[in-house]
Amino acid sequence: MHLLLILYSLLAGTGTLSPDGPHGRWAQRVSACLAAGPVDILAADEAAALLAFACGAGERRLVVMVNGGGVPQRVARTPPVEPLVPVFATRGDVATVPSLLVTLFDAGGTAYSNEVPPRTAVVFRPAAQADVRPSGVEE
Repeated sequence: MHLLLILYSLLAGTGTLSPDGPHGRWAQRVSACLAAGPVDILAADEAAALLAFACGAGERRLVVMVNGGGVPQRVARTPPVEPLVPVFATRGDVATVPSLLVTLFDAGGTAYSNEVPPRTAVVFRPAAQADVRPSGVEE
């Protein structure tokens, strides 16, 4: 857990290691998720300073995407794509983190990804039925 707390604080630029703040609470949740069972590595690119992994199951599943680079980066998702909701970001407003980016190609085909802001770790949870808005954001 201490390693996650250090990672979060460095990405946030705070240098604060308080386990009582939001970074500490999320580090504890991710640490518990990692200890609960297998971890799925979704992306690992040392040169790009990008790491994404999933842990836990069901309602307790978390997906963590970490971008240590200086520019936004995308984590490719392979179908079937599990809808995710961003719930915590080490920097900035979590509401500005897209849930899913879909790219449609002229020649056919579709690519799915999540974008992670620079020097930021984002924690996602699976989308619940209450998160779905059939009429869009105007609903």
